[in-house]
Amino acid sequence: MISNLILGRALQVCLLALVSCLNLPAVSARDRKLDEPTVGEWDVLFSGKTHKFRGYKLYDFPRKSWKVERGELKAIAGSPQIDLISYSLFQDFELEVEWRITEGGDGGILYRVMEDEGATWHSGLEYQLLDDEKNPEGQEFNRTTGALYDIAGARANREPKPIGQFNLTVIKVQGSNVEHWLNGIKILSYDLSSQQFADRVQKSKFKNLPRFGREKEGHICLQHMGDEVAFRSIRIRRL
Repeated sequence: MISNLILGRALQVCLLALVSCLNLPAVSARDRKLDEPTVGEWDVLFSGKTHKFRGYKLYDFPRKSWKVERGELKAIAGSPQIDLISYSLFQDFELEVEWRITEGGDGGILYRVMEDEGATWHSGLEYQLLDDEKNPEGQEFNRTTGALYDIAGARANREPKPIGQFNLTVIKVQGSNVEHWLNGIKILSYDLSSQQFADRVQKSKFKNLPRFGREKEGHICLQHMGDEVAFRSIRIRRL
């Protein structure tokens, strides 16, 4: 009996020594966290197969309104207009989105969207996606492709791809400074803390929304306006 105890104790000491040599940290399962990308690392929100979106004010993905088909995330034309939001919240970031729109189509990419408001646009800022030629919204300069919807128009010489082809949008947000890019060209920049921005909000449809453009962080949102808009690649990194 004594010899067995001594042998067991010896084996215990040997195992502890081996763990010490390997320098293995003793971490309990409850201490482990989800693998979140660090600052500067790209986080893929849509890869062509998997995504990190759910329905606005929903727990799951609204399959009657959106679908993944042939490597594209698509709003289904004529379906219930349910916007998608990212699982995570983002404060300062660089967002890259590939998108295409159908003839006459309307859509949007919103950022700093909070879920405890009415619609997504009650808090979030919108990068407009539009068929500028055939959609009536295109008659308003501050509602054309790349504009900060109903607030500030994008450069008149911007170059969206022909309808049906994919565009590359980049949105950079750092503090109160925001940039809109389209196909490698910066087409708009603005300062959320400026008097100019405040004045333009007061002349817009958002003038009676106290949280519009005031949030310091929020979800990334893909807007569903009833038309087919397709997204091929979406990634983001925190700044």
